[in-house]
Amino acid sequence: MKLGIVFLVFLCWVIALPYTLEDFLAAWEESEFKPFQLITPFLEELGEIYSIRVYDSYFNPSTMTMVLEYLVETNRGLFSVKIVYGENPGKAIAEYFKRGKRNRL
Repeated sequence: MKLGIVFLVFLCWVIALPYTLEDFLAAWEESEFKPFQLITPFLEELGEIYSIRVYDSYFNPSTMTMVLEYLVETNRGLFSVKIVYGENPGKAIAEYFKRGKRNRL
């Protein structure tokens, strides 16, 4: 089985992250906001962050796909930030949207 990569998706960027799926699953077990803390160094373009809210989460063990979506309010507006794990971030996001919003991991 081909291993996936963890990506950060926000604005029009897709950035490969130096973390593993296990890093984010362990962080999620600790707190829903812990995975977001791991990616904050990559979010300078968003501006000053005022609030963060978990919008939705998705994990499919059969396809090894994970998406964590946060809504982030900043001094520049409201942004959707996704942490995506899978072989292909586009396919992972399509799988996430196809199953609909459930708001749980």
